[in-house]
Amino acid sequence: MLALQRELSQAIAEQIRLTLAPERLQALGRRQTQNAAAYDLYLHGRHFWHQLSPPTTKTLLSISQERYVPPYAMAIVHAGLSQFDLALQWLERCYEARDVHVIFLTIDPKWDPLRADIRFSTLLQRCGFARNQPPQPG
Repeated sequence: MLALQRELSQAIAEQIRLTLAPERLQALGRRQTQNAAAYDLYLHGRHFWHQLSPPTTKTLLSISQERYVPPYAMAIVHAGLSQFDLALQWLERCYEARDVHVIFLTIDPKWDPLRADIRFSTLLQRCGFARNQPPQPG
């Protein structure tokens, strides 16, 4: 599966005639994980991320007891269950791990229930996402 993903990435890059820097070309050849089971669970997490409902969030929590689930997916699950303190704890783990998914915190409506929470605002500031400030007069 992972080899197929690498081949597909290279084929797409060739088809759209991208010129990749050498380090990006090497990155295509590297596996992001050596553990196929972890990657499989990541795919489960991505699947459930798009289908959040009480049954699927409980399923993902159950899976997370057996295998690795990315912190961002766990934060989404807890937010979906209205467990906002736990969602924020998982988002802190994302920040500490420099998870690329934090870029979605400013635009994804899944985080709307947390926007009024000072801890969420502080996290956004630490990520470097300044709040939209109204223009200053004059």
